Amino acid sequence: MRKTIPVLLVLALLPLLLAASTQELLKAGVMYAERGSSRKAISTLNRAFKSGKLDQGQQARAHLGLGLAYAQLDKTEQAIEHLEQALELDPKLGKAYALLGMTHDLAGRPEQALEVYRRGIGELPGNPALLHELGLTELMVGEVESAVVHLTAAKKKKNTDIELMADLGYAQLRAGRFDDAITSLTEALAFGPGDADLHTHLGDAYAGRGQARKALDSYDRALELDPGKVRARFHKGLVLARQDDLPGAMSCYRAVLKHKPKHVRAQLALGAALAKVGGAKAAEAEKLLRSVLEQDPSYTDAYVELARLCAKRDDLVCAQQHLEDAVARRPDDVRVLELLVQVLEQRGDAKALGEARAKLEQARAPKPAPETKQKKRKKKSKKKAGKGAGARSR
Repeated sequence: MRKTIPVLLVLALLPLLLAASTQELLKAGVMYAERGSSRKAISTLNRAFKSGKLDQGQQARAHLGLGLAYAQLDKTEQAIEHLEQALELDPKLGKAYALLGMTHDLAGRPEQALEVYRRGIGELPGNPALLHELGLTELMVGEVESAVVHLTAAKKKKNTDIELMADLGYAQLRAGRFDDAITSLTEALAFGPGDADLHTHLGDAYAGRGQARKALDSYDRALELDPGKVRARFHKGLVLARQDDLPGAMSCYRAVLKHKPKHVRAQLALGAALAKVGGAKAAEAEKLLRSVLEQDPSYTDAYVELARLCAKRDDLVCAQQHLEDAVARRPDDVRVLELLVQVLEQRGDAKALGEARAKLEQARAPKPAPETKQKKRKKKSKKKAGKGAGARSR
């Protein structure tokens, strides 16, 4: 009799035990996914699904866990499939929108990522995580002003998030809002004073504002924290060059090239500085500038500097050739066309001079502002809406 009572008790409680087991499987599967144990997560969550005891909200969480696990394994399409299923079951699942958008981003599909984040914000207005991710993706595709708007909105919801402050400051920097960037980055540094990237970006903002001394101080602080910070050292060189401290600038550029020999912009900047010094430095300058063009012929400044070297040794034919190469790549560059006109005036080539002047006049003529990606997207949406309305009226 003593042996049969526990057996009967277990049989009576079996449905409850099985239900609890399903709950534990879901909880464990999600935990495995969040800890990066992807295969364990997939196995455990599939077992939870097989039990048939998950309600709609629990199924959504399980699909979210599977989406995360497959994303960690770089199985993008499977991850997207599960995340879309999670959102179909629970359209208010903010984490699923964030992860789905990031998965599209990592797969090189930023436009789909933007659509997901906007869909999520439509369901969850003011969600700081989605606003943050939307702003970052907009920044990545060049929609800088829109990025500033969304990152600012996110910061209003999470005003002590250092990563968000830093991203907002960088977006403001990219937008040319230097005063705003200085405010945001200084605020971020109050929470993370040891962040070399923050000091570098703050230096960039001060440089954009024309405050050279503060810019140099910020770059120096970044380099104290991380001596290998290439961006800080290179930008320090640019600021020093603008102050006509060519030895200091060249020292920075050489340090960058020692660390990264193929840094094209450092090669170009060093070549330009050496060309300005001239004399015995001219040969090294020419070698660097030619190296830049071998790596990337789109750097028109390298043609310009080579033209200046040619002009210094009174080789106007050589100068004309380099400037014409630059114009071929950037036909609307007023600065390059002005230099070409000057060279042709000295050469007395009336025909080429007339053509160059015509191009210069055309380049100086006012042009309509280019359409932003955001405006193009709005036009596309209106077209779709118009087509839909037409179909409904028929």
